[in-house]
Amino acid sequence: MVEVVTAEDLVDWDAEPRFLTDGLGCLFKRPEPRATFTLMVRAMLADVAKKNSWGLAEYAGLATPQQFEHLLNGAKWSADELRDQIRGCVLAGLSDPGGALVLDDTQAIMKGTKSVGVAPQHCGATGQTENCQCMVMLSHASVHGHAFLDRELYLPACWADDPQRCQAAGTGRPGVDVVVVGRRLRLRTRPRAPRAITSAAKTNSAWTPTRSATRPRPGATAVHAAAGRGGRSPA
Repeated sequence: MVEVVTAEDLVDWDAEPRFLTDGLGCLFKRPEPRATFTLMVRAMLADVAKKNSWGLAEYAGLATPQQFEHLLNGAKWSADELRDQIRGCVLAGLSDPGGALVLDDTQAIMKGTKSVGVAPQHCGATGQTENCQCMVMLSHASVHGHAFLDRELYLPACWADDPQRCQAAGTGRPGVDVVVVGRRLRLRTRPRAPRAITSAAKTNSAWTPTRSATRPRPGATAVHAAAGRGGRSPA
């Protein structure tokens, strides 16, 4: 049986992302980045084969990805504030007594050495050591759905102990002090990074670490138990 898509359906589908992007417009002081943000979100939600800057720009009808790249690397806005706003939306829509926080790490394999945090380290996708970045991810799952809440970039010692390298990686990005980031994350090893993002999640959901390079430790269990969340066995 083929479901018929009505004009009302199309209006609803268009209204949902607009409701989200309009609500987040306060993150941008100027109308140009606000419009680019809306355009980029719509492109990311579309059926685009390669969701890199070029693929998204092509879908959006832009000649080059410069507009999107400026939004990500040059425009002044707070990614952490965006995270906080999105967290409120996620918890409002997916909150459930049986919901859980899900911790996992993911790696992005890189070719160069300039991206912050890139180093030879374990990559879950290949099961071996790769030149990659490692991000600890936090999401919320319930019977209503599954969505991301937060992220934390793991900074290896070769980065945390090299402020000049951190400074060079942050050149040309207004408002980003990578040296401070390096010092702040110096002691956040993979097992410790989840503590920061689950503590900041501000939800009473239980937590579920997945079987990955970021394995739970007794100390982490104590942190979550003290926060009133209780632990669950790895999925």
